[in-house]
Amino acid sequence: MISRGLLPLFFLAFFILPNLVLGQVIVSGEIKDSQDVPLAGAHVLINPGNYFATSNIQGHFKVSNLKSGEYLLSISYLGVKTYSKNLNIEEQDIDLNILGREKGPHAGDGIDICGGNFFQQFA
Repeated sequence: MISRGLLPLFFLAFFILPNLVLGQVIVSGEIKDSQDVPLAGAHVLINPGNYFATSNIQGHFKVSNLKSGEYLLSISYLGVKTYSKNLNIEEQDIDLNILGREKGPHAGDGIDICGGNFFQQFA
């Protein structure tokens, strides 16, 4: 016989916790440019639900807690053409490798920084 103090713990462990974990998928991957260089700081957006992540210094990203369904993955990075892909998420994690991103229409060869009493161009 289960004591009254253990009954709520038993209920939590066998009925609530599995429902929280069940159906939650992770979408992860690596983002690189056309020269196979990782893109650190790329913005990853998955809709509907407005799930968001930013790629790390190795170009890796991870979006957790997605439920099964249809989503649109969008990846943007300054100077690189935005990447979009439809995702059909079922009950298994997805690992993507996004390679060869093309330069976007606003890609430049340098950055102009100005402020105060100085102007300097970095190329």
